[in-house]
Amino acid sequence: MSAIGPAPSLIEAATRRPAARALHALVRAWHGIDLDEHRWTPDLPVPPELARLLPHQTVLCRQHHLVLPEPDTEDPDRWVFCVDNQGRARWAYDADDGTDPCVAWQADENEEWLDEALRLDDFLLTLVLTEATIGGSYRNGGYTSTLAPRRSRQPLRH
Repeated sequence: MSAIGPAPSLIEAATRRPAARALHALVRAWHGIDLDEHRWTPDLPVPPELARLLPHQTVLCRQHHLVLPEPDTEDPDRWVFCVDNQGRARWAYDADDGTDPCVAWQADENEEWLDEALRLDDFLLTLVLTEATIGGSYRNGGYTSTLAPRRSRQPLRH
């Protein structure tokens, strides 16, 4: 316990961050997954929102891939957590930068790391939203969530 009271839980910390709240709402509405049911407690320096998404990676990501974070071989303070669909570009966070760390990306393993404009919560929200669009089902003239009921195709009657 700190001098100002007990430390906040992961859920309380997430609800104070707008991108985290939006991420939870998107995943619940689009995929029917409640990220507030924290099921995985990694023994790694994994920020809370990433830890909530990783168990659902195969549902949430079809183009790029969230991966179990591991330190970069050249820069061990950067933990790689996402790779593109071709396995070349990758994204990492600074393990010592708190619960919503800065994100950097690398076009190829031999290239230098470049800072993203977004911190991790905003990056994950953008990633999941993009993946819902790219990997979503297109039918009846638009993208639909995994929860959308499939309409039976009945012939039109006069």
